[in-house]
Amino acid sequence: MTCQPRIDPSQSDAPQPDPRREVIGVGGRDFEGARSPLERVLNVIRHPRRILSWLRRRGGYKQGWNHLGSDRRSARAMVDSSRDEQEFARRGRAVAELLADALGLDGSQRVVEIGCGPARIGREIAPRCREWIGLDISGEMLRLARGRVGHLSNVSFHELEGARLDTLADASVDRLYCHSVLAHIDKEDMYRYLREVRRVLVPGGLAYLDTWNLLHEAGWAWFEKSAAQAPLTGRKESWRPQFATAPEFRELIRRAGLTEILLVDESHLLQAFVTVEAGPEGIERERRRLLPLLPGLIGID
Repeated sequence: MTCQPRIDPSQSDAPQPDPRREVIGVGGRDFEGARSPLERVLNVIRHPRRILSWLRRRGGYKQGWNHLGSDRRSARAMVDSSRDEQEFARRGRAVAELLADALGLDGSQRVVEIGCGPARIGREIAPRCREWIGLDISGEMLRLARGRVGHLSNVSFHELEGARLDTLADASVDRLYCHSVLAHIDKEDMYRYLREVRRVLVPGGLAYLDTWNLLHEAGWAWFEKSAAQAPLTGRKESWRPQFATAPEFRELIRRAGLTEILLVDESHLLQAFVTVEAGPEGIERERRRLLPLLPGLIGID
């Protein structure tokens, strides 16, 4: 059964929505008027430069994301459609604060982001880590990321080759997050990444993962509009949105050897916190710690 923590607003001690949510999209337009995730994807699909150059992206994920990361404007368009660097940093800080609290960062952990892109989140979260490592399949995205974090001494980047975290040793990562990345890849590759997360996490480590939720009304509407934009050639873009259901996501997590702490399906996102070898008491302790944070986390963008 999917964990759907619901908090009764009539209770005097019920957690209140985090005010930092005011700068983060939640499937529609946010309070700042920025584009929703769906609008961002459809905008890129409609962009003539993207359509006319699809042949150059037949190399799969890497070539596709290298193309999108070839300049700051297209990279921002795929990440959050910020209008300038200042807005990009502000929105990155808002997400980073929420994730840092959820992951319990205290400055002592080695933290990994899978699919760091131009370091929208990483630039803001790295100061709360002992070491922050950004992984991405796109060398072009990493080029942009390096340009944004030159002032930080505790960061490093590695370019991925396929769904493997080859540069990371077994049980070497304290915290890991993968936000708005699994939603762009096939389930076979998602499963491979999940197995790698299981391999690199230390016992009792914590990871946050999300993907798009087919069974939520906003997710389904997004799916229908995305399907209507699919190319008639039969070959689909490597960065197109893809969707899952909570049972699928849960089964992939379990089969990968990860232990679920929470899986929330109350928004267009399926959001999971997972661990390895934590034991029942450790799992319950993390679950109790996370529950009050959920109002701010649900549907983060």
